[in-house]
Amino acid sequence: RHHQAVKSDLVHSSAYVSGKKTKRNAYVPRETPTPIAHADVLLTKLVEAERAWAQGQELKALLVMESLPERHDKSKRTPSQIRQHALQRFKKALKHATDLETLLCNEGYGDSRTKKEAQSYACWMR
Repeated sequence: RHHQAVKSDLVHSSAYVSGKKTKRNAYVPRETPTPIAHADVLLTKLVEAERAWAQGQELKALLVMESLPERHDKSKRTPSQIRQHALQRFKKALKHATDLETLLCNEGYGDSRTKKEAQSYACWMR
């Protein structure tokens, strides 16, 4: 019985040292399929950029509210943490807009008007 307990501990410790074989609860980003079969892939990139930008704007507004004498946010975050989070969301929005621009311009998807709109959208994000 003691042997089985030691063996079980060794198995768990070796899994701890060598790492798990599966990524059970880890976030694994999905790659954009290269041959785009449907326009929804491009719309997904656009929506991701808009969502990140909107959340960044919301955090920016929360930061302005934090500077007021009375706190409206009940969380324990400091203004510098809120600012850093907003900057991260703006950076993520820029990444999605740049990905959309790359898909449309370099990969050859979309017409000339769509390409120009994607370029101007990415430039506006910068």
